[in-house]
Amino acid sequence: MRLFDTMIERNLKEAHEEKTRIIHLGRKDRLADSLRKKILKAEEETSEYKKHYLCIGIDYGGEDEIIRAINKTSRPLVSIQRKHCSSR
Repeated sequence: MRLFDTMIERNLKEAHEEKTRIIHLGRKDRLADSLRKKILKAEEETSEYKKHYLCIGIDYGGEDEIIRAINKTSRPLVSIQRKHCSSR
């Protein structure tokens, strides 16, 4: 995870210079605290920029996102878990 820490530190200054918004795609709850804080700081500091977008996918999986979205609905008809998904 140090690689991501370093990448965010090095690129945040350039993101400000270029008016680039940084967006994290994925789960933050499973990241190390130091990395999560840096991501949140970068997202907050660049949230107003609209010229460019830098999307970073750390701990991102489409299948996981679909499962969490289904289970997040206000009145789900079913509860979906990873074990219900077929493996290709």
